[in-house]
Amino acid sequence: MSLTKEDAIKKFSSFFDVNYVKLGFTECDYKITKIDSNVPISYVQIIIVESKIRSSYPLKISGIEFSKLISKMLNPVIIWACDDGIIYGKVKDLYGTFRGNEDDIYLFIDKQKKLKYIKY
Repeated sequence: MSLTKEDAIKKFSSFFDVNYVKLGFTECDYKITKIDSNVPISYVQIIIVESKIRSSYPLKISGIEFSKLISKMLNPVIIWACDDGIIYGKVKDLYGTFRGNEDDIYLFIDKQKKLKYIKY
């Protein structure tokens, strides 16, 4: 299945009955707003994971993507788009381990209670 960030945000926004706006290259992926307003209520970074939910752990996000997301500071949410659904969590509720290599630093997140799931 060739999943896109657009597929994931559509699923997420329809589940919560909210709107989304694609942001620019230098920002996180999307701004989330209420249906009847353009006032932001959250910001989202989406990571494509080419596996099923159960075999996607540990989840990871690059330091660059993480930095773009948390710079917004308004309810930042990470969505991992898997082949059979999405995993999402509010940054403030998650814990993980940073590890780096020569290209970037990554945050690795193991399975935890604050992560939520929406199946396709």
